Amino acid sequence: MYPIVINNSLKILDLGAIEFNNPLFHTEKNIFPIGFKTIRKHASHLIPDTRWNYFCEILCSDNKPLYRVTPFTIGTPGDTLTKPLPLGME
Repeated sequence: MYPIVINNSLKILDLGAIEFNNPLFHTEKNIFPIGFKTIRKHASHLIPDTRWNYFCEILCSDNKPLYRVTPFTIGTPGDTLTKPLPLGME
């Protein structure tokens, strides 16, 4: 079943699980399933004109969603960006 290939730049590795009983994990328009994981190819944040793979996941931290993005490309640093809500949802 996995990965689910959406296109050349997006693969879903795990759909995760929806936490129905906690309103912090869903809104009227969005859901933040715990364990959701993707690999996304996107412009590099360090090297212009290159594209990297980014491992994106939704975790649970202190009973709230935590959105983590880790760039990974062979031979590149793996700095991780961690935010309390998905980017743009603050």
